[in-house]
Amino acid sequence: MKTKILLLIANLMIFAMPLLANTTESDTIWTRNLLPGDIRGCAFTLTGDSIVAISGEGGGDSLYILETATGNILKRVGIRPWSWEFIHFNTKSWIAITAFPEDGGLYIYDYINDKVINDKFGFLGNSKAITKDDNILYVQNSHSEPGNISIYDIINGKIIDSISSSYGRVHSMALSPNNEYLAIGTGLLRTVNPDPENPEYEEQRIYDKIEVLKVGTWEIVKEFDGPFGTEGKIIEMKFSPDGKYLGVAKLDGTVRLYEMGNFELYRKFVVYGYSDFYGCWKINFSNDSKYLITGLNIPNIASLKFWDIENDSLAFTYNSIAYITLNVLFNNYILISGISNLVLINPKINTKVKESINKSADTTSIYISKIINNIKSIDCNMTIKEFKFFDSLGNKIKFNNIQINNINNILLNVENIQCGIYYLA
Repeated sequence: MKTKILLLIANLMIFAMPLLANTTESDTIWTRNLLPGDIRGCAFTLTGDSIVAISGEGGGDSLYILETATGNILKRVGIRPWSWEFIHFNTKSWIAITAFPEDGGLYIYDYINDKVINDKFGFLGNSKAITKDDNILYVQNSHSEPGNISIYDIINGKIIDSISSSYGRVHSMALSPNNEYLAIGTGLLRTVNPDPENPEYEEQRIYDKIEVLKVGTWEIVKEFDGPFGTEGKIIEMKFSPDGKYLGVAKLDGTVRLYEMGNFELYRKFVVYGYSDFYGCWKINFSNDSKYLITGLNIPNIASLKFWDIENDSLAFTYNSIAYITLNVLFNNYILISGISNLVLINPKINTKVKESINKSADTTSIYISKIINNIKSIDCNMTIKEFKFFDSLGNKIKFNNIQINNINNILLNVENIQCGIYYLA
C-alpha cells in the first residue's frame, strides 16, 4: 500500500504552524515564569517581535519586555503598585493600566520611554477600548452610577463625555474595528432561589445583558438578553477582526457569537455550567475570523479551545491555562497566561497544506508532527513509494536530503535548513 510523506517547512524563526489534533510539547515555543508575583496582563508590542507584561506581588510591581522568539527578558522596570490589567495602544508604545483609586487609579504609561502620559483619571477603569487611530479611549468608570463609561480625548488629554448604561454596572466592552459600534456588557444583582427543593434558600446573582451602541449618537441599536438580562456575568467581549462577529464570554457556561449583519445570535458554545466565578474568562479570534478562541478558568481543567465558527464545532484543544491573557499576533501566534506563567503557542490554524493535498484512495491515515531535532528518523510499517514536499502555504518545494535505510526506516537530515520542520505521513 502506498503512503505519502510530506514535509512542511514553515517560516523562519518563530512563525511555524503545525497541524496537530491536540497540543504536544512541540506546539509550545516557550514558557516563562515572571516571579516573584502574579502575572497581571501581557500583550504583543507594535512590531510583534517583543512582548510587554506586568507582574507583581504585594504592590511590588514590575513591567517586563520579553523577546517574542525566545521569551528572554530584555528589560524590567518598576512601576506603580497594584498595577494590573491593561490595554495596548494601536500605534504607540503606550498602555492604559488599571490601578486601584487609592493607588492613583487608571493611568497611561509609555513603556519605551519610561514616562507616565496621564495619571489624572482618579478612577478604576477595568474594561477599556481604544479607537484604531488612538484618538479616543473608552473607559469603564466604576465610581459612577449607574455604570458610566468615560470618553477620553487622547490628543488633548482630557475626558470629553460619558455614556451611562441604561441598566446597571458595566462589566465589559468592545469597539468594532471600524469604530462604528461600542458593545457593552451591563448588569444588576438579583435575589434568586436557585434550589427548588429548598425554596427558602436565597442568593444574589448577576443578571447581565448586552447593549450595542452606535458610536457618536449613542443610540442603542440592539439589545440582547433584555430588558432585565439573563443569569451570568459577561466577563469579556471581542469583535472579530473583520467586524462580522461579536464574541461574548458569559459566566452562565456559554460562549456566544452574534452576527453584526443582522444583529442576531449566530453560535453558542457550551463550556461549563452557571458559576459566579468559573467558566470562560478570555476570548479572541484568529486573524481570518474563522476561529473563536476561548481561555477557560475551570477547576482541574486548563485548556485553550479553538471553535470552528463556520462548522459550529470544536476544532482542537490546547492543554494550557489562558484565563489572564489571550492575545493573537498578526500571524496567529497565541500569547496566553495564567497566574504564574507566560506561554507562547504556535497553533495549527495558519497552514494551507490541507487544501493542497489530494488524498488518494490508497493513502492511509494522515499524521502531522513537528521535527524537533535536526535529524529525524521515521519508522514506517508500510512501504513508501512517493514523496511530496510543501511549505506552510501549501506550495510544493524541493527537498532532497532523504536517506532510506531500509524499507521501514527513513532518515531526514534538516540541519542546514534554518526553519521549523513538519512532516505529514
